[in-house]
Amino acid sequence: MAEDAVLDRSLEVPRGHGEVLCRPEPGRLAELAAENRRRSSGWSFVAAGRPAPALRQAVQVRALALARAYTAALDGVLARAVRGAPTSGVDSGAGEAGEVGPAGGLSAPVVPFLVVTGHQPLFYHPGVWIRDLVAWSVATQLAEREARGEAAGRDLGREPAGWEGEARPARAAALHLSVDTDSVADVGVEVPRWEEGRGLVRVREVLVRPPGGVPLEAAALPEAEEVEAFCRRVEEHLRTLVDGVGEEPPAAVRERGLKALHCWRRCAEQAEAAARAARAAAGALERPPALADFLVAWRRAYTARAWPPASRSAPAAGEALPWPSFLELCLSDLARTPEFRAWAADLAREARRFALVHNQVLEEYRSQHGYRSRLNPFPNLSVAGDQVELPFWRVEEGWRRPWLVGEGSPPLPPELRPRALALTIFCRLFLADLFLHGVGGGRYDRVADRIIQGFYGIEPPPYAVVSLTLHFLPGYPEGGVEESASRAYRWWEAVRRLRFSPERCLEEPWTRGWWTEEARRRVAELGRRKEEAIALLLAAQKAAERRRAGRTLAELGRELREAAEPVLAAAEEELRRAEARLAEAKAAEYREYPFCFYEPPEVAAHLPQEL
Repeated sequence: MAEDAVLDRSLEVPRGHGEVLCRPEPGRLAELAAENRRRSSGWSFVAAGRPAPALRQAVQVRALALARAYTAALDGVLARAVRGAPTSGVDSGAGEAGEVGPAGGLSAPVVPFLVVTGHQPLFYHPGVWIRDLVAWSVATQLAEREARGEAAGRDLGREPAGWEGEARPARAAALHLSVDTDSVADVGVEVPRWEEGRGLVRVREVLVRPPGGVPLEAAALPEAEEVEAFCRRVEEHLRTLVDGVGEEPPAAVRERGLKALHCWRRCAEQAEAAARAARAAAGALERPPALADFLVAWRRAYTARAWPPASRSAPAAGEALPWPSFLELCLSDLARTPEFRAWAADLAREARRFALVHNQVLEEYRSQHGYRSRLNPFPNLSVAGDQVELPFWRVEEGWRRPWLVGEGSPPLPPELRPRALALTIFCRLFLADLFLHGVGGGRYDRVADRIIQGFYGIEPPPYAVVSLTLHFLPGYPEGGVEESASRAYRWWEAVRRLRFSPERCLEEPWTRGWWTEEARRRVAELGRRKEEAIALLLAAQKAAERRRAGRTLAELGRELREAAEPVLAAAEEELRRAEARLAEAKAAEYREYPFCFYEPPEVAAHLPQEL
């Protein structure tokens, strides 16, 4: 099952600079996608009133048509703005997966392999960005295998029984699904800057703060003035890494700061084009533009320079890279499709059984992993009388509300959105041939595996987990976080010992000759008397004797602290410096600075060689 194939050991975020997590192994991903498709063709359960393979085909055709229309509209604006390329001939890599127009009609289905990943459309870090590269690479492998006409490739090209067409063309597509249905406190970036007396620090700059509870799909596009001011503020922070504030930063900081500043300026230059592309893409799907569309377009404009990944043949010097060959789609658009809504209605008709399976799986999972909180990894679905909660949001005037359904066939709200669990179940069963999670999603989908088994009675299709850690300035200060943390802890322990037992620190090498002869004799004598007082306290038989010994100990402790004060002050200063150094190291090795502080090839270079 998926847990065996993917989660053979505990999932952890990669710690070291440049470390990539990929489960299963990168060389297995294309075959995993092919195996998932083969298995799905044999599913015998019924979903939304039709055989599961038929629903899966309809979902894929519809999603690819929407994604192709959305992506083509984005690229029609962005291609010229980013590279000065003609907009005609820009290929988003979808192939002929059916067209959708104002009437919503679909042409005959031609369904490529579909490798899917996704995230909220925010300024995410390179560990998320790498999943786009992996998805594209796996899709490319699948297409190349078929194009070579290998026996395995020919077998992969057979359509599942009951699907139209005899053999699918040698084609595959990668899709980035932007989860615009989530609400966030703000949209912004973490930024490193240089401060006098503190060195490297991390601050946050905010572009917009959507009203609380309003999802990104309902938040308005930011005003041009807001975007310009945001870009200026971020640039001002990055400039401190180059120019310093009151003092000149070290050469390593200046060099890295200059690179980040260059990247950010290139990103900021595309903001106006991104706003136009957002309007065009939303218009292609006949809906108003939203903040999510702007963020998708802005990220696509910047990351376009990553293609193809560095592991593949690079263009000649000065030659433009090909346009990104992966598709974009917002989750809200997928959730509006008839296929998604039919699936949600199907769950609503069996709401009580779904909630029972869901809650039982969660209770078993919490018991197995020792979780006491009923909120971990997420709450149970409520079942109260004839009202049953399902893992969806109903959206009313831009606000999300829980979806509670009654018995029978309850009507669907006009706007319905999946929560995380429903989203990944839908994507893994009916949209993706291979779904790429991050570490967090890979963990909670262990629960989804068991729900799929319990509710649909099938082995869940395996998924992959991919992440990357890039440190902004690895190893700065010398030794990085690990050595700085060890140093800070040693001085914390030294300060603690000097406060409570200075007599035991007289011969420690870290005192560096801080003890004067007079202080040393005084502390030694007080220490001897303290030992005697402790012995008297332990031997005391009467309460009065214990009180006298206690008072003596308290007085000796005060005298010891006074005698050791100069040495304690020196150690506290060393602790302050060590903590400041650790804070700098944490800012330098922070892995969640946004993608737009890195050169795209810098990220693409970490794509596993097997891809």
